[in-house]
Amino acid sequence: VEWGQGLDMFARFSRVFGVVGEQIIFRVLEMTESKLGRNKPAKELKKIVHAGEGLSFAQAIGCYRFWLICVVGTLIIGLTTGAFIHLASYATDRGISPALAAQSAGLLGLGMAVARVSIGFVLDRVFAPLVAFGAFLLGAAGFYLLTTDILQSAWVLLLAAILVGFS
Repeated sequence: VEWGQGLDMFARFSRVFGVVGEQIIFRVLEMTESKLGRNKPAKELKKIVHAGEGLSFAQAIGCYRFWLICVVGTLIIGLTTGAFIHLASYATDRGISPALAAQSAGLLGLGMAVARVSIGFVLDRVFAPLVAFGAFLLGAAGFYLLTTDILQSAWVLLLAAILVGFS
C-alpha cells in the first residue's frame, strides 16, 4: 500500500510542478511583453544589430527573448538536476535493484556529458532553436519512459536515463 501511495503522491507532485512551471513561463512572458510591447524588441534588434555586431548586456536584458531563455534554461536545469539526484531512489522505490538504479544514475550523467559535446558540435551546423527542440524532445521522451513499467523491462530505465541526460 505504501508503494501505491508514494506513486500517487509522485504523480500529483509532477502535475502540480508542471502547472506551476507553465504558469511561471506565461507570467514572465506577459510581464515582459506588456512592459516592452509585443513587437518592440524585434524592431530594436533590427536597428541595433548590424553585420558583425551584437547586443550589449543592457540591451539584451530589455528584450523578452533574453528572459524567456533564462526561464526555460533554469527550468530545464532544475528538471535534469532533480532527475539526476532522485533517479536512483525513484528506481529502487519502484522495485529496481540498487545496482541497476545506480547504473541508471551513472548513465544519466554519461548522457549529460555526451549531450553537451554533441549538442555543441551540432549547434555549429544547425539552426539553434531546432537543436534545442530536438534536445528537449529527447528529454521529454526520457521522462515519459520513466512513467512506464520500468520493473518489467529494466532496459527502459537505462534508456530513459540517457534520454533525460540529453535535455
